[in-house]
Amino acid sequence: MAVIFGAGYEASNLIQHEDELGIEYFIDNNKDKIGEDFFGYNIKEPQYILNKEYDLVILSSVKYADEMREQLLGMGVDKKKIINIKELKFFENKEEYTESASPLMDIKIRNHRDYDELHFPDCLNEMEKIFSKMVIRSARKRISYPGKCQVCKKNVGLLIDNQYSGDWLKVNLRERLVCPICNLNNRQRVMIRLVLDEIPTDSNIYVTEQVTPVYQCLKKYYSNLIGSEYMGGGGIIGGTINKRGIRHEDLLKLSFQTEEMDCIVSNDVLEHVADVEQALSEIYRVLKKEGIFYATFPMNFDLKATVKRAEMTEEGSIKHLLKPVYHGNPVSEDGSLVFYDYGMDIMELVKKAGFSDAYFIPFYSVPYGNIGVKSLFIFKARK
Repeated sequence: MAVIFGAGYEASNLIQHEDELGIEYFIDNNKDKIGEDFFGYNIKEPQYILNKEYDLVILSSVKYADEMREQLLGMGVDKKKIINIKELKFFENKEEYTESASPLMDIKIRNHRDYDELHFPDCLNEMEKIFSKMVIRSARKRISYPGKCQVCKKNVGLLIDNQYSGDWLKVNLRERLVCPICNLNNRQRVMIRLVLDEIPTDSNIYVTEQVTPVYQCLKKYYSNLIGSEYMGGGGIIGGTINKRGIRHEDLLKLSFQTEEMDCIVSNDVLEHVADVEQALSEIYRVLKKEGIFYATFPMNFDLKATVKRAEMTEEGSIKHLLKPVYHGNPVSEDGSLVFYDYGMDIMELVKKAGFSDAYFIPFYSVPYGNIGVKSLFIFKARK
């Protein structure tokens, strides 16, 4: 029997292991979460575990793991029963799969016409609707999809649920189909595979995240990899590393030297920068000649002009132009504010920054569990 300490982003990755762990309930210090439902489990206050039986208390936060451990020890919890989420290993004996067709299409989308020419059989749309119905009707509101993780190279059960959907009647396939071994979701698995296939392992790579499965996976292959998180304002200098080993970088003012990186990887970060033109200019500056920029971000191909949702004032405050929208943030429970809804004019901004070529790569593969009709794209730009 396991108790999970923390009910946030990292805790959600444990849901796919619930049967093996024997999850009983979640505990959390956030009073606003106590009593709420989390993937069908009730969230309790930490003191609830006193005089209760359990085999493990799993710390599901990398950022606050030390504080959580001290809190539990102070409550009298046996130190032998406390384990960090990073110490867990699952599915090591899963059968390795045989390579099949690549999930990446040999198509480059540079304009709206290219996008309109994409064709998907109607049966794929119907299949995805069925997945939504299966999730909704399941007792725990989640199902396991038998697929092939192209990063782990094993046959696995990919988790599908309605997290991040914004609508309990639908599933967000772009953000789910999570591998139980590497914890990478649909788009992340393809991004990692693309980088591994195209970028030599001795390259200098900067990835705009550090406390995520994406960073942990790339670090296994690239010794010259640097990751970071945006730790907020307050005059923190770029390149500063805090006591937990997390580096701070601001895409609007990177601390790297000009032409220092062979490759930059950004997963769903560009929509959260306050000035996309400045961010693209900084990425261009830091890349070496012929350097590659890979990115994913929510993209509306039917939107001709990008919509600016918020902006920073000269005084350093945020001015909301539309109703605020926030996405999940692995280092902040407050989430990350969305500044832009991107349309096709993003290509003009990329060219303005100086990139010689840029396009979107669509991908779709039923065997690999990369499903999501007209919603799965990786952006690639070359200096």
